[in-house]
Amino acid sequence: MRCVDNRLVVARSNGDIASFNERGHAWHALDSSESLRRGLWPAWRPGVGEEITASTVAASSSLESGAAGETPAAIAGSETVDESFIGPGLPHYALWSPDGRRICYVVADGQRLVLKLWEATAETSRVIVSGAPLFSAWSSDSRWLAVHHGSQLSVVDTQSAEQTLVSNFAVGFRAPAWSDSGRLAWLDARDGSVEIREALVPDPAETVGTLNGGAVLAYRPRSDELTAALAGPTDSGAFAEVACLTPERRRLVKGPLVGFWWSPDGQRLMTLHPTFSGDGRFQLRLHDADGSLVRGSEGLIPAPGTATTLAFFDQYRLSHPVWSSDSRWFVLCASLPREGPAPSFSDRKTSRAWLWDAAAGGSPADLGEATFAAFNREEVNEG
Repeated sequence: MRCVDNRLVVARSNGDIASFNERGHAWHALDSSESLRRGLWPAWRPGVGEEITASTVAASSSLESGAAGETPAAIAGSETVDESFIGPGLPHYALWSPDGRRICYVVADGQRLVLKLWEATAETSRVIVSGAPLFSAWSSDSRWLAVHHGSQLSVVDTQSAEQTLVSNFAVGFRAPAWSDSGRLAWLDARDGSVEIREALVPDPAETVGTLNGGAVLAYRPRSDELTAALAGPTDSGAFAEVACLTPERRRLVKGPLVGFWWSPDGQRLMTLHPTFSGDGRFQLRLHDADGSLVRGSEGLIPAPGTATTLAFFDQYRLSHPVWSSDSRWFVLCASLPREGPAPSFSDRKTSRAWLWDAAAGGSPADLGEATFAAFNREEVNEG
């Protein structure tokens, strides 16, 4: 029997944050109208009950964390002003460690981006590195923080606070990938080719393959099988395929596609494909682990907040999961233009949070108007 507390947090276009939990395969609001939080880019803090972290926006912005109905506490060192945001409507990028004890976050400091590390209850945060771009990833045991900054890849040992330079040749401007067993993978540019590098931290790295171009790496959960979205022959912004890179090279899903997300149990793979319908629609496609197609969605147009994350889906799949912990539900905020004006003439306020049931199929559940949504991260208990 699998026991898991599935929870979902949703950001409305008016700035409200609403939360839901699953009871009996139905979803129920956790908030009353008096206890709604406000903010941007909400995420659950792992392992800490109902605590939600989000960016607040007023005269200045800060990262704040707290349960609904409580006054949230500011995370040290996260204050920023509108003219120093990372991007439009993006004050921070924040990533909790899997154990919920530390959070790393990116904030703009003048002309630079700065990655900071904060330990819960500490009075100050610590600067890890500055520069642009910055992409980070936690190991599954929360000990190691890997950071791709510029052409360098560094690993921070949170137990000793030591920072080790792993590579001076990192390419791709993407998050490094961790396996559940502690393997770290990234791409290096060496001798005119792109090498796939892998290390069992803190051991030295080795080359496990080469590529002809860029890629977004991700280990299949509960395995050391390294997979990737591989760039196409042209700079179209879409990927040509999702492929398995180790232990043997093989194609899983043919593109073009703009995102892929493994379910936490490693048994399902969701991909997002342009439909070339001329109105900006995409289609979600659900696959088995070997790439076999299970089913596809109707055409959809990603909500503005969701569209922002698609350019960096490798980062946001870590910080704001779109799969529920038990691998049953997948969430995406989008408009389904079945009726009404053509999408080009719409203000896209019809975007809603849709929940697809990967086990039962059928029509998606509607959780109301939303621009962004994310599940909590929780270990699934067997018993």
